[in-house]
Amino acid sequence: MRYEIRPMSFGEILDTGFRLLRNHVVLLVGFAIPIYVPMAYVGEHLQTAAREDPGSAAVAVVPLFLLLSLSPLVSVALAIATADFYLGRSPTFGDVLARTFKAFLPVVGTFFLMGLAIVGGFLLLIVPGIYLMFAFYLVTTVAALEQVYGTRALRRSRELMQGNLWRAVGIIVVSWVALTVLGAGIGMAMRLVPSLSALGSGIAQSLAVAYITAVSVVMYFDIRCRKEAFDLEHLASLVDARGAEAAATAA
Repeated sequence: MRYEIRPMSFGEILDTGFRLLRNHVVLLVGFAIPIYVPMAYVGEHLQTAAREDPGSAAVAVVPLFLLLSLSPLVSVALAIATADFYLGRSPTFGDVLARTFKAFLPVVGTFFLMGLAIVGGFLLLIVPGIYLMFAFYLVTTVAALEQVYGTRALRRSRELMQGNLWRAVGIIVVSWVALTVLGAGIGMAMRLVPSLSALGSGIAQSLAVAYITAVSVVMYFDIRCRKEAFDLEHLASLVDARGAEAAATAA
């Protein structure tokens, strides 16, 4: 399955993200479900315990926190896998996991720094916090694909997002509206069987994270095509690869 690597319009970014998820849904959602489905069950238990026994609710906070701490790794794994598919490669589950766990500590540190910066921005006057939320929109993608972490990843994301903040706002809003409708539909269907409501919530969340990541990956390459002529660089690498393959076959 090949995808066009070029500057794209607002609608094309959303559509390409959807096609990436649709064409590779098993592998992509497979990275998210082991985290977000248990998180949904723990969250449901937490709500029930908070109503019935506040003491037991405190115990449920611990596994919920542990699951949340793993969510950055899910985002990185999704970004790596999605980018591989987008560039015409065929990633395996094991390969993506190995590359993801290799970046575990740097990624966690980067997310911690990003959170501190955004919270600090909100404390200053709210507006800086909102700006930083969108300026750091590509931090996960940058960390996953460029293996750049910490303040360098934050700075790289801000550089890429210069001139693209409003596009990011629109993409995020449209994506979340569409996914909210999808999540509501799945939730309503699962509520017909009460024991499956948390499962439905976890699946909906997994789809949401996979789609949002796919869109951010496409936008990352779209911006690089506009600012750094990545499309020409990618085309040149494909030509070189085919030339080397032809020479090897001829030999």
